[in-house]
Amino acid sequence: MFKHLRRQGYNQEIYSLGKIKGLYKRKGFKTKKIRSANGERRSLYDYDEIEAFEFLQYDTKSILDMHAIPADIYEKFQNNGQLPKIQWTIVDAKTKTRFLAWSYYRSSFFGFKFLEFVLN
Repeated sequence: MFKHLRRQGYNQEIYSLGKIKGLYKRKGFKTKKIRSANGERRSLYDYDEIEAFEFLQYDTKSILDMHAIPADIYEKFQNNGQLPKIQWTIVDAKTKTRFLAWSYYRSSFFGFKFLEFVLN
């Protein structure tokens, strides 16, 4: 709240950080905390300051995940050698544009070529 009001050009003497904290405490307001699955706190990007494709999130995962897909599809992937086993994902932090690729195995060469393709 304080950062938002400061960016909007409001008087910092009236809307000081201490006054805003006091208001939150008196009224019982809670700030939204973003935590990861294991409980660690993660900082979010300042979406007003970053540009599109300035920050990318890169991820690989095995498609064969019993917790993510139904049992019948899991069996099809496990027993079929022609289906890819690895999913590669790059997500732009600003626009949330998602790029996907699939491969049969993890390879630094494939990972580099996928990153190079997305950046081009």
